[in-house]
Amino acid sequence: MKFMKKIITIKIEELDLKKSIIKSSGDKKIGIFYFGEQEYKVYEMTCPHMGGDLCSGKINNNTIQCGWHGYLFSLISGKFIKNPNLENTKSVRIKSLYYDPQNCNIESIILKNIDYKIIDKEIIIEI
Repeated sequence: MKFMKKIITIKIEELDLKKSIIKSSGDKKIGIFYFGEQEYKVYEMTCPHMGGDLCSGKINNNTIQCGWHGYLFSLISGKFIKNPNLENTKSVRIKSLYYDPQNCNIESIILKNIDYKIIDKEIIIEI
């Protein structure tokens, strides 16, 4: 059975004013971010650490912090920056669907980037 992709469109002028927009399609949430000079990033809003909803997190200075465990990510690169709560936690790590402490590599903790196109002053995203 073939699944049809869903298409989300955002007017560039709307995003230029707001700097970030969250959209949902089915069970997926995506974040579209604007950094000036026509630089845009689109990410799936699921934390790669343990699957937390990043929509409940905090956005500040081109970073997003997961509301579940505090993991901090760059919105420019999608890369993990740090876990501010690490010094307050014990070294107990639990395996989950998203995280395996035995095979954890900091480089693998990265936001899922979603491709997009710009056509006629709109950002077009297929998910």
